[in-house]
Amino acid sequence: MSRTDPETIAALFEEAERALAEERTRTDEERQAMEAFAAAVRNISPTVAPTRESHQALQVRAGSNTTAFDSIRAAYRSTFMAVAHYEEDYDETYVESITEEFGPDVAVLLATGMEFTEFEENAPGLDPGVESDNSLYKPLSGHTSNQ
Repeated sequence: MSRTDPETIAALFEEAERALAEERTRTDEERQAMEAFAAAVRNISPTVAPTRESHQALQVRAGSNTTAFDSIRAAYRSTFMAVAHYEEDYDETYVESITEEFGPDVAVLLATGMEFTEFEENAPGLDPGVESDNSLYKPLSGHTSNQ
């Protein structure tokens, strides 16, 4: 059988159709997950508080002892990072994923609670709560990380 016979060509097209259908399914799952993540973020109420530089800064709280950043992390892990194919397609930590999806400025803010310039000036690393919580790096159930 040559690669140009009708049966081979038909088989190649069938395989391409299967791959396309799988990619459509995965893309739709990711879109739905991002929509759910966006909805969760919209439900977090910001408050304004003065900072040591005496200007107003946006601070957010989402519950009695939970910062909005904790809520955003949890929402991202339970939506986008929880799609069935996440580990197979991405296998990224929380910080890697948010950096890829939203860029370094937003990633620093979400991972540390600091603005990017503040992070560069003051922080040698991530928020200790982020670094020490392996669930932020590998949120998939049953998967542990040595990072």
